[in-house]
Amino acid sequence: MSGSVDEDNVNFIIDVIQKSSNLKNYNLNMEDKGIILEKLKKLANFVVGNIPDEKRKNELNESVSNGEVFNSFLFVRVVRHLYLEQVVDKVDNKEALKVIQVLHDHLGNIYYYSKESIVIEQLYNYGLQLSENYEYLNSSNEVLNRIAESATYLKDLGFDISVKNGEIDCSQMLLQNIFDVLDRKVTCLGGHNLYREVMKRFTEDKYIGLIDRYLITRTIDNEDRNEPINLLINLSARHFTTTKSFLNDIQKKEFLDDIIKISESLLDILCVQGESSFEYANMKISDLSYYIKKEMIFDKICIPMQYSQQFILKSMDYLISPWFEKANLVYSYNEYRNVADCILSLKSKYGVIDHQYLYDKTKIAKYKIKQILNDISLKVIDVNKNYNSLNATTNLFSRPLISLANGNFCFIDQLFSGFGFYLAMYDLIKPNYNILDRVQGESIEIFLKDEMIAKGYNCLSGKYNDKNDLKGRDCDLILKSNQAIFFEIKKQSIMKEFNSLDDIPMYNTLAKGMVKAQIQAFSHELYLQKNGFLDLDDGRCHLDKEEVVFPSKKISICFSEYSFLTNKLFTKNLLKLILKGSITAVDINRNRELDLINENGKQLKSIIDKIKEYQSDTVQEIDIFHNSIFCSLQQILTAVWCCDSEEQFFEIVREWIIRSDKTLDAYIPICIVRSWQLNPDEKSISRLTSEMLSHNMPNTMIIC
Repeated sequence: MSGSVDEDNVNFIIDVIQKSSNLKNYNLNMEDKGIILEKLKKLANFVVGNIPDEKRKNELNESVSNGEVFNSFLFVRVVRHLYLEQVVDKVDNKEALKVIQVLHDHLGNIYYYSKESIVIEQLYNYGLQLSENYEYLNSSNEVLNRIAESATYLKDLGFDISVKNGEIDCSQMLLQNIFDVLDRKVTCLGGHNLYREVMKRFTEDKYIGLIDRYLITRTIDNEDRNEPINLLINLSARHFTTTKSFLNDIQKKEFLDDIIKISESLLDILCVQGESSFEYANMKISDLSYYIKKEMIFDKICIPMQYSQQFILKSMDYLISPWFEKANLVYSYNEYRNVADCILSLKSKYGVIDHQYLYDKTKIAKYKIKQILNDISLKVIDVNKNYNSLNATTNLFSRPLISLANGNFCFIDQLFSGFGFYLAMYDLIKPNYNILDRVQGESIEIFLKDEMIAKGYNCLSGKYNDKNDLKGRDCDLILKSNQAIFFEIKKQSIMKEFNSLDDIPMYNTLAKGMVKAQIQAFSHELYLQKNGFLDLDDGRCHLDKEEVVFPSKKISICFSEYSFLTNKLFTKNLLKLILKGSITAVDINRNRELDLINENGKQLKSIIDKIKEYQSDTVQEIDIFHNSIFCSLQQILTAVWCCDSEEQFFEIVREWIIRSDKTLDAYIPICIVRSWQLNPDEKSISRLTSEMLSHNMPNTMIIC
């Protein structure tokens, strides 16, 4: 993870401030405010907007990377540190808080200063003068206040809490101690009791029928807290073996409240929650790995992956049915699918079923029902049995049912665990058919194309031949309407990486899937730019250069959900990062695991350099990755299923490209756009802004 340079700078500044506290005893001559501000400007090494050439910009970037200079925005981190230290550790930082806050109020984020003690002392001195009549009030930052309150709460419970680099020092020992306390409390309460309460409190009013999923996402308003839903569900299932609790009703409520409060506090002190959409928009590509790791942790605690009934059943039809016989089972695919449909259709978020229930519903032979139930269930003692720390893996969502000791079967909400029907059968086929992943890749392409054609979309696909020193390639899918969109589709799943919180193999997965798909799409664009057309399947499908607006829209699609990585800001910054440099691991022994993603960057750069030869100066000024996005297959299909026409689908794609908000949730734009489309008489400012920008300022993003 990056961010270490900023952490060193925060420590350095705080150390100098503490040693310079005697400055308040100096007999300072108060000068005119304008003169002080002019001195602050002259003291700076660099000022944003006043850097004359590329050479100086490179000097600045190198100085920042080496920790020789720091941006005045760092004072925000220093204020956070001083405030948390004052609230949590009861240190009197009132004067320093006042001085540093006033400095940042006047400097903003445009100045760069040398990391030298004498410079920090001068800055502090000027800050003292500017803050003479200023009184620092308690922080109005809801997120910061919540962190301070949660840290204080945990400290009062006996946990060893300290402040470091503007955040709570979350050592592995501290995190493990908190997790262990939660685990013991859930044991006493009983997992069933906790699960029911979590679903009642946090999902009851969040279901959206249009997209068949819960709106479980990052909150937009910082006054609304994010809830540790994923952590609590997985902790509860780990203790489904506890069928009886010896607590009375009052004690149960106390335990429930304690478990939820401690879990919320754990989330808060981890500082993995973005404070605003503008924070993500201003993310430096050098900090991308830092943000990705934070968001992975956030998802592990808060966001369970969801799959709709329609997507699960159709995925099995295309990716399981053709090779079902390889599993050598006593039941047929249709029988298996009928059982899946029956269970996925259950309206309850939690309950118990038995063999007889499924027999009555499906009329499938009882010995087959018994075998199916065995194949799609986890023994209750095995559910999340390795989930003994935040970093440990879970298996709850890998199967749709849990086998209880009494012979019955427990189910949780199928939006979370229903995808286990696909995973269970995949696991039974794969050992007998080792090329399953490869052949499934083509089936995913057919799946998407069939769904689009069923809606009347104008789809092209096929292979084009070598021409003018450019190799022919397979083109997975092109939507050819008033604007062409290239789709490249991969099987790659990222579920294991999200589960294990290991970001190193995640980059390898991205290299094989989403990034490789972008390389292929850019290759199509290069071929089109150089040769003027694409003839697919010996001319049966044709696309002229004039039918494409450059840079063309390029959508990478992978089979599983990719959560925040489908947000445009993360897509663009990842592609920029590998184009301009390379990704390295903190542990140098793991750098070889990043070879593939870095090699992708070289391939991408080679293609883009050639594309620029065929573009006008105007086109070259446009962000080359502005029209590139990553999508999950379910995300694309949900948009297709919701829309009545290709034009409506294009409007959703446009929003994915030009709009981003703090939720980082790709399903919200689907709901917003469909609301616009279903209420055409309502003049939405948001919609009009999107339309205006897409026509007049095509490389602009809307940050909400």
